[in-house]
This record gives sequence, structure tokens and C-alpha cells, in this order.
Amino acid sequence: MRASRDFWLSCGHHLLDRDAAGKLAVTDEFLKAYLARPELVPPPEACFAERQLHEVMLGDPRRPVSHLQVAAITDPDARENWEMMIAWRDHLVKYRTLEGAYLEIIRRNVRFPHVLMAQLVQAILRNMLDDCEDVFVLRAAEMFFRPQKLTFQEGSITAIDEETDSLAGPRSPLNALLGLPATTAVDMLDDKTAGSYRERSDRFDMALDLSAGGRGSIALGEVITLWLAHLLAIDVAVEPLTELRNAPLSWYVGLDSEATRIGDAIWNGSDLDDAMRAGLIGLYRLTFRNPADMIEKVRGEPVYLLAAMMASAVSASTAIASGGVKVCVPAKEGKPIVTPKAGACRPGYTLAELGAVGPQGPAGKEGPEGRQGATGVTGATGLQGADGAPGPEGPEGNNALTTAELETLRAILAHVSYVAAGVGGKPTVVFSGVNVQVESGAGHGDQARVHLARHDVRQSRLPQPRRSEQGRPGLTQS
Repeated sequence: MRASRDFWLSCGHHLLDRDAAGKLAVTDEFLKAYLARPELVPPPEACFAERQLHEVMLGDPRRPVSHLQVAAITDPDARENWEMMIAWRDHLVKYRTLEGAYLEIIRRNVRFPHVLMAQLVQAILRNMLDDCEDVFVLRAAEMFFRPQKLTFQEGSITAIDEETDSLAGPRSPLNALLGLPATTAVDMLDDKTAGSYRERSDRFDMALDLSAGGRGSIALGEVITLWLAHLLAIDVAVEPLTELRNAPLSWYVGLDSEATRIGDAIWNGSDLDDAMRAGLIGLYRLTFRNPADMIEKVRGEPVYLLAAMMASAVSASTAIASGGVKVCVPAKEGKPIVTPKAGACRPGYTLAELGAVGPQGPAGKEGPEGRQGATGVTGATGLQGADGAPGPEGPEGNNALTTAELETLRAILAHVSYVAAGVGGKPTVVFSGVNVQVESGAGHGDQARVHLARHDVRQSRLPQPRRSEQGRPGLTQS
């Protein structure tokens, strides 16, 4: 049986449709999947307005929701979550496809939570890479929507999923819904492990070697090429560079905010500090295959792409090797970046190494004291203690009855017993071995009824009713 080619099930791509242009059309099923997020599922203590809104949206996820409906939610956190969810839903529905919604967000710099943007990018990439056979490209694409932690060791730069590496973090509701297992083991993606990538792709537990000129670096350039073609229909070639000789950095794009900051500093002729030098991990040259796609002032010139990292994303071992790209950065604006000769730069240039780790910075200030932890779970019930020693005998109690009266009472009780559900299911007093005389038959209904045990009267003839001198009916022994 052929192994499944599917991957990234957690992004919900199976809930979407493709339109005629190959873009992902927003469906009701995809919108309903957001309602399974823990931020939106009403807890048992949720107010009526919150539970009603959730139920209504499950029935019709495109239904218009007024500001008053959201304002009626009493919990402020839940109210804020629903405000964001409705805004996100309205944006997706307005632009009909995920690709259209994404491009509008980027062009207009619309602000949405990272968790929503990451899932949107993942779904678009899943559509774009549906026919991709190279799992190195699939793993490199994870860098577009999953934060990475970089490790420098033995001359290589390795990218590891940040959440997986920390062995912590909330799981996607779709992961739990689909029963996808959790894992903490991380394997390097190589020829031996490549065959297992698809089946474990939602675990994000495979590391990628991003060393200059390696398969990971090449794969990242391929993802950039496909991304531009899918979203903008622009045909480009993206080539990873291991060195740069006498090339002016006139046009560049930072692949992240840190790379943009470094590129701006180089273009403006500013000196790079140690942290910025250590942050550069990759350099690419982008070439437009059709010059007509370029603006006039850029036409004919290459565009350089810079990849960088934040200092907090680095995990450096004690066995650090250079292994990066060494370049000479000009001190003046407008000068080209050149490569060193014999490991040195000419006057006016500063040697920089892409991928080198800078010196450790000073220790940060101690953070504020954390919040008190939650109350612990109640412990198990302890073992029963040993029986205590008998106490001293108490004084003899007082009794209002005389000794003769107590003897009479004991003699009577020997012939009396009580049955909770006796004759007719009623409480019954049973007299045995004695004759009984009732002075008055008026009683109080069934509660005053007297039952004579048969075995006690079987040798006597039954009493006959007669009137007493007082005129009240009674039973006597004749």
C-alpha cells in the first residue's frame, strides 16, 4: 500500500475548495473550524449571550453579527475574542479566497493575531505545495509560519521548531480533534529520515540544516520562488549565495524584521555591531526572469535577500565553527559588499561573517516576582489512627423511677415488641404472652390500633364487645 502523501492536516486545508485559478475558496466548514478553538468554545459558566452567539455561528458561520450581540457578552476576555473573530471572519468572507485575504492584509498592513496569520499562511503554503515531492522544500516552508530556534554546531546552522524544542505550548484544537499524537523527539531531516516527514509533519519535530550551499538553504530559496509565483504570478529565480564578490547592495529585501534592520544599516553605510553580524545567517540573489515585471529603476539589477535571526532564537554550543559566508561591509553608503582576500578586508571595510556568533551580552536585570501558583490538588485521605485507650467509668446516672417501678417496667418490656411496618404496613406494637385491655376505644385512627398476636390468644375464647359504665366501646377478657 502506498504511504499517504498528505501533510499538515492541522491547517484545515481539507475543509477548503479550490477556485478556477487554483486559489483556496473560503467555505462554511473552514469558518466553523475556528469555533472549535478554546478561545471561542463557551465554558460551562459562560453567559447566555456568549453561548447563544456560538450556537448561532455554528448554524450559519456567515451570519451577520451586530456590535450589540458581542457587547452583550459579560466576560471581557470572551468579548474581546469574539470581536477579533468576527473581524477575521468578515475579512476572509469579503475577499473570498485565502490568498486574496492575505495579500490585502500585507498591502494595507492590517493587524490580526499571529495565531490566525500563521494558520492562514500554512493553509496557503499547503495549497501551493500540494504536488511538491521534495520534503526538504516542505520543511523549509515551515519557516514561513512556525518560529524557529537556530543552533550552531560543527560548522552547520540547524533550524529546530521553537515550540517543539521548548517541549511546551498549546496544541492546535484540530490536532486534538484528529487524534494526532504529541511528541518531543527531534530528528535531523536527511536522506534516512525523509521518508517519514509526511506522516509526522504535524508534529513539527524535524530539524533542517540551513548551512550555506546545503539542501536546506536551497530548499528555502525554492519556497520563496514558488510563493511569489503563487501569490503574484511573478517568475523569478532565487539563488543561495556562499560568497559575494564586488556586488553593490543597491536593492535588497529583508526576509524578516531583523534582516531588514541589518540591510538598512548596510545600505546607509552604518557599522554593524557584533550582534547584527552574528544575526546574518543567509544571503540570496533574486533575479526576475521577465524584466517587464520590474520597475524601471531596478530593471537589470539583481535583488538581494537577507535572512537573519533574533538573538533570542539562537542556541549556540561550545563547539562553534565559522562555516558561514564572510563578506566585507563598506563603511560608506553606496559602496558594494565585497569578499575578503586572505581573510582580511581592504581599508574602509569591516569583516563580517554570516552566521557567526557574537560575544555573549551582559546579564539582563532580574525580572519581577512571578504570580503565586494555583492551589495544589487535595492529598489522599490518611490511614485511620489506632483506637484510643478506654476512658474511666462514668458516675451512675440519675433515674426518676424507684427500684420497684423499674422492675415492673422490665417485666412489661419483656412482652412488648415494635414492628415498623406491621399490620397493613403500619407501625405496629406487638404484645406477646400477656392479656391486653384497652380502656378507651376512641383512639386516633389507625395509629391507635392494637394487634393481639394470635399465638397468645389461641387458647382463650375471643373477647366480646360490651359497654362499660362510662358508655365507651372497649375490649375485655370475659
